[in-house]
Amino acid sequence: MVLASVFFTACTMPETKIYSLYVPVDQVQLKSGGDESIIILLKSARHLSQPYIASRNSPYRIDISKYARWDSAPGKMINEKFHEFLRATGLFKEVRTGSRIIPEGFYAFEITLESFERIDDSNGYFGELVFDARLLSPGGDQLYSAAISKKVRLRSSDNLDLAKGLSVALEEGIREVMNGIAGLITPVY
Repeated sequence: MVLASVFFTACTMPETKIYSLYVPVDQVQLKSGGDESIIILLKSARHLSQPYIASRNSPYRIDISKYARWDSAPGKMINEKFHEFLRATGLFKEVRTGSRIIPEGFYAFEITLESFERIDDSNGYFGELVFDARLLSPGGDQLYSAAISKKVRLRSSDNLDLAKGLSVALEEGIREVMNGIAGLITPVY
């Protein structure tokens, strides 16, 4: 009897769905022949270091989905997308992601991820992406700083819409940052 009960309960549980971001890197080539190196350092809130999809229906509460998640933690996905874009620019001969240790002679690109979630309010559903970006010279001087905040209207509360909306928001945010730093790094020929 207990075995049958466990079997039927397991069959009625919803399936886990996994979502990913799609941010095309095509036509990014800005310069070539970069002789500099850069390391990407990312910080994020605790709930953004886990792969579960978060939604907010009030300023006081974040709901974490049990049966829907990202293919990796939002911070890791954003780190990977910046890595792809920085490599594609040709501005740097080497692009690393890493811990808090900055190798000697490397530029440091710091990202602080603050929000990567669905917001449900009386005006509808939105995907929100908020992060700060800073570029530091090998000597530690701040060369660039930006606060990126993107809010994209979603058609529904569906997580597929969220993935599409946050992909658009991330692409816009990355391109904004790339345009900001492109003129600051001059490759040595």
